[in-house]
Formats: sequence, C-alpha cells, structure tokens
Amino acid sequence: MARRVVFAIMLVQVLAAIPAWAIFESDKTLAAQAKISMAEAITVAERTIPGKPVHVEMGKDLGHTVYQVEILDKDNKSRWVYVDATNGAVTEAKRSSLPSVP
Repeated sequence: MARRVVFAIMLVQVLAAIPAWAIFESDKTLAAQAKISMAEAITVAERTIPGKPVHVEMGKDLGHTVYQVEILDKDNKSRWVYVDATNGAVTEAKRSSLPSVP
C-alpha cells in the first residue's frame, strides 16, 4: 500500500512538471496541418448527412487532424461528422448521445 502512495505522489510530481503546452496542440498547429478549408469540410459533412450545420471545430481523432462538424438532420437530431483535414475523407459519422435542443 505504501508503494502505491509513493508511486502516486511521484506521478503527480512528474505530471505537474510537464508544461500544459507540451500536452495539447494549439489551434495554429492544427490549422497548419489542414489541407482543406473549414468550408470544404462542412460541404463534405452536409453530403454525408443532409441537414443544417450548426457547429464546427478542429481537433485530433486517432492521431489525425479532423474537423468535427455538427449537423442537425431532418428529424432535428444532432449528428457529428468527422472530416479528415488533410484529405477531406469522412472518418466517422455518428449520432450525438446528447438530446438536441429544439
């Protein structure tokens, strides 16, 4: 038990010593990796799931830079389409687990 406590304390100290900027990429870094524009990603998402785009953000998904496009479908349900920012391919399309707001 004492070993676990010592290990936990050491882990916290190591993680505290790592600057936050070393863990997260900046928006500028992600944008620099993008080969397609946000507008192009929205168009791809709308072709994948017809509806109204309501939110877009850039992030990482399985090591790839992607646009996460939220679409309200014909049933007013929130759907997410992940578009690879380097080649425009749809990497995932799924229904939101959260209820949509009317």
